[in-house]
This record gives sequence, C-alpha cells and structure tokens, in this order.
Amino acid sequence: MSKNITVFISYSRDNKEHADFVLSLINQLRKNGIDAKNDHMLLQRFGIIDFNHRLTQEIAYADFIIIICTPEYAKKADTNAGGIGFETSLLMPLKQTNLNKYKLVPVVKTALPHSIPQYLSGINYIDFSDHSLFENNFKELLHRLTDHAYT
Repeated sequence: MSKNITVFISYSRDNKEHADFVLSLINQLRKNGIDAKNDHMLLQRFGIIDFNHRLTQEIAYADFIIIICTPEYAKKADTNAGGIGFETSLLMPLKQTNLNKYKLVPVVKTALPHSIPQYLSGINYIDFSDHSLFENNFKELLHRLTDHAYT
C-alpha cells in the first residue's frame, strides 16, 4: 500500500472569503486522496502548547508546502511578521536545497503583481486568481503534487 501524499498549506488570514477558499482547497485535496492540513487544524488538534515545534515538524515532514500567495501574505513574509514570518523562516531554506526544489508550491490567489513573496521568486506558481478557472487550475495542482511526489 502506498503512502498518501501529505501537504501543509501556508496562508494569511486575509478575510473570511479567503479562509473559506483555503478550507475548500483542503477539502478538495482530501477528496482526491491527499492528506492536506493547515495551521488552524493543528491548533484544533494539538492546542497552542509548543505550537511552533509542531508547525516545524509538519513543514519538515510534509511532501509539499502549498503557499497561498496574496499581497497580505507577501507583505508578512517579506517583513518577517507574525506567524507568516515564522513559517517563512522555515520555508526559505527549502528553496535553497536542490533536494526540495519541488516541495514549495506557490498558489496565487490574488492577481499579481504584489502577491509573490521575495523568497518565492523564480518558482513557477499556479494562478487561482480567476475563480472561473478553478477546476483547470486544481487539475494542474494535482498533477504537480502527484508528478513530483516521490522524486
């Protein structure tokens, strides 16, 4: 029996609509056999005690990190603000190692130009900014996750 692909989703809590998008994406990934989760799910399961340690473990052991890029996310990542700043400090080294070059999967939720944090420049992103193209973009995301799952 093969192992399920694991995904951690990094995002900023921009507003309720954005949080709903993230939850919907998690649910769609799970319907397709991918074990997806975010920080909110970790808090519900493990509480706040030693949360940073748990988050560090999730990022280290996930097969992929999907980064939901918006201008708010980019601003927090580029200035090392709050939880996004902490996650950025964990994710930046992954980009620099050749072994992890496919692990980071940027997803642009809000149209460019200010949605991509500096540390993700040069990585191909999947553009989810046009909701009418969600299904095609989701197929592209699934392909990217399954094609590089064990490379």
